[in-house]
Amino acid sequence: EIGRYCEAIGLESDPVLVATLTRAYWLGYAAYQLGTHPTRHSQPLWIERNIEHVLRQIDPVSGRR
Repeated sequence: EIGRYCEAIGLESDPVLVATLTRAYWLGYAAYQLGTHPTRHSQPLWIERNIEHVLRQIDPVSGRR
């Protein structure tokens, strides 16, 4: 859990900070997957489940934030 991690490293477990760290982690993961697995770009189901779905969860209105 990110909240416990923040506390362990001496950061306040602020909801905005936790959300920001979560988004940064996801962005790094998605970039890694797309960069190391070139076929991901041509897999619409993977893109839908791992990119588009997450973007919609971040901001259901526009899909981006």
